[in-house]
Amino acid sequence: MGSDDSELEVLQDPSSYTKSIQKDNGARWVRGLTPIETNDSVKLTTAPSSTRSWVLRCMRHWLLVPVILGVCCLLALTMDMADMWMTHGTTYLERRRHPLDFPLNEDELRGFTALQGESLMHHLSRVRRIWCVSVLSTLFSLAISWRIGIAARDFLALCGVGVSILSLLATGGQWILLWTACDTKPKRGNIECKAPFVLYWCLTVARMGGPLLAVWFTASVFDDVRGYRFFWKIFLALPVFAYVSGAALLANCCKRGGGSPSCDGEHAVYRWCSVATLLSWTQLVVSCWAQHRFNVVLMVKPHNE
Repeated sequence: MGSDDSELEVLQDPSSYTKSIQKDNGARWVRGLTPIETNDSVKLTTAPSSTRSWVLRCMRHWLLVPVILGVCCLLALTMDMADMWMTHGTTYLERRRHPLDFPLNEDELRGFTALQGESLMHHLSRVRRIWCVSVLSTLFSLAISWRIGIAARDFLALCGVGVSILSLLATGGQWILLWTACDTKPKRGNIECKAPFVLYWCLTVARMGGPLLAVWFTASVFDDVRGYRFFWKIFLALPVFAYVSGAALLANCCKRGGGSPSCDGEHAVYRWCSVATLLSWTQLVVSCWAQHRFNVVLMVKPHNE
């Protein structure tokens, strides 16, 4: 027994053991999303090829959906700008503005209302400018606001989810206005079409400006993660500033002169906004792809025992 007792040694002091499993009052508690590590045994047994491993890494990326939607949105926006410049309109002024974006009067809207006997799909294809780019941009802003807001637990970023939903409702509301503008039962052979001009303008502001504002709501999170103060706040505010400025000038032009050619500079609101969006959102999509998943550190308030 003596020889056995001499070989005993203390592995851990009971006092230190109790202290190690308890948190102090002012200790930090890390909560939030954590990266999923791949099992080492699976790595050794499977040994996937380089192409397969790259595909698996892409599928496991936590911002994969916002990145895909962002790329689709940027491609659709580029094609829309090129199509508008090459095919729409014969004069320089007409190439800078589409009637479905910011109409000058109700007569321009009547040309896009549903015709008598026109099918639903045909009318949707005829007014595809309303929903083609807008739906993609709204889904992108919705996805990135949700992912960033949940990961960072940021209230302002989560507000972008609500703004994106309102923008999506505005897109559907514009199409409903054009679809139901004309009377389905013509009187004395005449079809009466009443397109609510002011309401359509308000829905246009929500449809085009909502995604820009929702994406800007996530700027503070990107600044905190990347260690900046105002870079993303200013950079993502460029499309919002271009859109608000152009829309305000165009609204003043329509009120003052009824959209006369003397104020043709204000009609470039969509082009200003599109260029600013391409510049800022391209950098944002690249940054989202390179962004690693982050956790939230919550500080527990000290309390008296």
